[in-house]
Amino acid sequence: MQRVSRIAKVLRVLRRTFHQRTGKRRLDLNQIEHRIICSFYRKIAADLGLNAYDIGRVHCIAGHGKSFRIWGCTTEFDTYPLYGITEDKVLVKKLFRDRGIPVPEGRAFQWNDRSAGIEYALSLGRPCVAKPASDTSSGKGVTADMTTRREIAHAFRFAGLFAPQVLVEEFVPGDNYRFLIYKGKCLSVLRRELPAVIGNGSSTVRDLVKDENRNRIQHSDWRDGDPLWMPLPINSGALRHLKRQGIEWRSVPRLGEQVYLAGESSYGFGCTYTEVLGKTHAGQISAAEDAARLVGMTVAGVDIVSPDIEAAAFNILEINISPGLEAHYVIRNPEDLTDPIRTILTDFFEIDGTGLVG
Repeated sequence: MQRVSRIAKVLRVLRRTFHQRTGKRRLDLNQIEHRIICSFYRKIAADLGLNAYDIGRVHCIAGHGKSFRIWGCTTEFDTYPLYGITEDKVLVKKLFRDRGIPVPEGRAFQWNDRSAGIEYALSLGRPCVAKPASDTSSGKGVTADMTTRREIAHAFRFAGLFAPQVLVEEFVPGDNYRFLIYKGKCLSVLRRELPAVIGNGSSTVRDLVKDENRNRIQHSDWRDGDPLWMPLPINSGALRHLKRQGIEWRSVPRLGEQVYLAGESSYGFGCTYTEVLGKTHAGQISAAEDAARLVGMTVAGVDIVSPDIEAAAFNILEINISPGLEAHYVIRNPEDLTDPIRTILTDFFEIDGTGLVG
């Protein structure tokens, strides 16, 4: 038994190494996000008459006897205790459930207890999700919409590369939304649209993806790291998701048929964003604000899945510290921009004389 356990640990390390090596081909999203978000902070700070400068990799904004610093997506509002709470997805689910906030049904299992995790997933009797139970973000290690034993086994093993426990929970159908909360008030709601291509009746899925990626990088508005122009995935994860839809790379979708390349909406997967705060049901906004207050967060990104953003039905998937604010500026409908960075800086530096969000 001990020998089997040692072999499992060695294989886990080897799989991690393979994942890291193949992942080097991807863009360095952390650096890109930091650069883009700082560009927005810098512009808005200048509009507000504040001074913006860099100290090494930290972007600083000063004025009115105060200073505000940004490192990556981390700001003055983020603390280690909050990281400790929000990175424990099992704890957060329990906090929300005890408060009466809807969350998907699920349980956590040790990374090497795959058999129990698989049996639990199958017992749900519906599609499921496997994800690291802690210490990850941006969709790392997450596999969604699984139904077969083989899919679940692969997803459980993959999630177990990134955390000591794997969270297995029901897959809740619907669109994915990011609610941005500041001091208990919702400033923005983004619909995060899955990476997809639309069939033309003659091209294969692979050719459609290549054409779309070529169009994105050649577009006159292209900027490195802008979510609207991030490349769509062409990898084994995308192929697995295609197979769940009963198609492959060489399949030819019908005219107008939408083909999804991932089951998770993530900045690095080529997903896009639409601002929908004005359409969002008051009950969903209230729940997201309540979730942020419950954890004690000044700035929070609350992830919600809902079949209809204008209705009351929803589930909270998780809550995120250091949410990437740049996504709220690179939206498909810029006429509905809510400008959350301006609201935060105006409040932090008490520029309106009240120090409160209106």
